[in-house]
Amino acid sequence: MRVLVVSHVWEPESGTPQRRWAWLAGALTAAGHEVDVLAPPPHYPTGKLLDHSGRFAPGTVAPGENGETIWRTAFREHDPTLPSRTIDQAVTMRSQISIGARVITRRRPDIIVATAPPLPAATAAMTLARKAHLPYILDLRDVWPDLLRYMNQWSATTGRSDPGSPLKRSLFHTVARVGGLSTTRAIRRASGIVTTTSSFADLLHSRGTENTLVLRNLGATREIEMDPAPLDSPTLNILYAGTTGRAQELENALRALADVRKRGADVRMRVVGSGAHLKTLRHNAETLDIPVEFTGRILFDEVTKHYRWADTVLVHLQNWDPLDYTVPSKLYEVLEIGRHISLSVNGEAARIVRVAHAGDVVPAMDRKALSQLWWDLAHDRSRLRVGDGGRQWLAAQGTPTENGQRLVDFLQETVERYEDRREGHREDRHQERGTA
Repeated sequence: MRVLVVSHVWEPESGTPQRRWAWLAGALTAAGHEVDVLAPPPHYPTGKLLDHSGRFAPGTVAPGENGETIWRTAFREHDPTLPSRTIDQAVTMRSQISIGARVITRRRPDIIVATAPPLPAATAAMTLARKAHLPYILDLRDVWPDLLRYMNQWSATTGRSDPGSPLKRSLFHTVARVGGLSTTRAIRRASGIVTTTSSFADLLHSRGTENTLVLRNLGATREIEMDPAPLDSPTLNILYAGTTGRAQELENALRALADVRKRGADVRMRVVGSGAHLKTLRHNAETLDIPVEFTGRILFDEVTKHYRWADTVLVHLQNWDPLDYTVPSKLYEVLEIGRHISLSVNGEAARIVRVAHAGDVVPAMDRKALSQLWWDLAHDRSRLRVGDGGRQWLAAQGTPTENGQRLVDFLQETVERYEDRREGHREDRHQERGTA
């Protein structure tokens, strides 16, 4: 089987989507299948080209680290603002359609897979598949396009990431709506959908999508041995490691931290990562006069020392309805290492933490409940000892190798189903002509 993957991010970039598809591309090639990838030069997350040597330049073709062949497309350098990033995605999408048509002519795939976000990857895959009469699969890592309904809140606490003038805001909202409609069309026409949560798969079933696969981000977890949190420390150390963006809305957590410190608890926070709200969060932490250390973005392997520092790890999301169907990838990693989880998320993520007895859950964006949780943990540190329930829950989901094989099987079955359907249509047309 030959697979064509359409993506806006790829190694040597570092991030959860890149690690996810390094795992899955490796699973496909290890099973003897060929993988071609349409991806722009590495420019995530800064928006600037990460390597100026020319080996990743648009138009180049080179082997990847996991047996795949990477065809580099055009892109546009961008700043942190949404309009600028949207233009980059549109440029990449057009190039993916153009270069993808040539790839299909030379190395016709059996199936196309698009991984989104960004959403234009879905449109590119749909366009290529329809022109070449091929099946395509969407790997949807978030509940798109439902999240577009909340775009008016995306820049609620940041200035620089917001489209500046009313005209720019209007143009961006128009583009986002068009993109949402295109993604909805791509979902409806896809031969199958891969999700990262069972609740999102159930939602898609309720909307008429029959062929789905739940493939959690288990390939990016790692085993880290560490001592349990001490029982006698006077300070509660809270770690947040991940994106500091619109969907995470860490402003709520900063204010919860300020509240619990006003009550007299020695509670401190460390924020590891970057995102659209990082600058604003730094400013607000200074304004609130609270002890929050910001490290910025670090290498994947460097986060281990921060887990060792932490007594509890914060996982935090907005209380937007679509996020009820989301499980932050960082949650799986924390389940693996066995640190206590302070979860301020609704939906499936909350159910996982409760079933695994891996920490404490408060409603998303409930500042008072989060503050009270940290007060309780600071005064009863025995609650930080959560045992190995998280590891047991992960083990029940299967190994990364087993889950990688599930994707291989899913793609093969989808190709066979598509070919059977096409053959059936050809026979029907043949019979109609014979009857005529």
